[in-house]
Amino acid sequence: MHFQIYIPGAMDLAPELAKVGLGDFVGNAEALREPVGPDGQGGCVFAWWTSGAASRQIGFRPDSQTWRQSIEGYWVGSWNHSPSTPHELARPYQEPGRLLTLGDGHQWLIPEVMQLDRTLRLADDGTWRYEAQRRHHKLWLESVQWGLRFQPTQDGRSKIDLNMTELSEFVIGVLRMNYRVTREVVSDLSLFSIKNLAEAFSAIVGFDVAVQGV
Repeated sequence: MHFQIYIPGAMDLAPELAKVGLGDFVGNAEALREPVGPDGQGGCVFAWWTSGAASRQIGFRPDSQTWRQSIEGYWVGSWNHSPSTPHELARPYQEPGRLLTLGDGHQWLIPEVMQLDRTLRLADDGTWRYEAQRRHHKLWLESVQWGLRFQPTQDGRSKIDLNMTELSEFVIGVLRMNYRVTREVVSDLSLFSIKNLAEAFSAIVGFDVAVQGV
């Protein structure tokens, strides 16, 4: 079953999602005003439905849900006996990529950012070149910058020693292209280990990476 988002003090308006950094969650959102939420105050619960879903429950149900507050101020509510699946969280249109089995035992489609479709643009000097589409431009630039940080080894792989938070934030941001997920959802589903995080990162940037560090 799909998780829910609760925003303290919010009215029944999907644009409230954009105010807490979830602007890409607005599509197909349904809202329910709750007089008492996980913060003990009033706010709005948002939910999303997947075709073929067995249930369309929405609302704050503390006896059957676990709620976690994000650093942005919203709350994420998961159903205790029905963890979210990639099918339930998939966006209507997904970017091509590599299927990887993550920590929940399900396969997730990891976008290959460097292989995303590009647009033919006319440069100021009169030449033509391909540029990342506007909606992909930020992540495409980040992928290029990540590639510049690696030095290939004799076995053809690349190694980097870095903080796991930095790497995780990038990978989750790319995963969010294909799925409606937050940091809290990724953590609750135990999606990533050091090994499969490196595999996902390799798929995104287009070359094999051996990730070291914590």
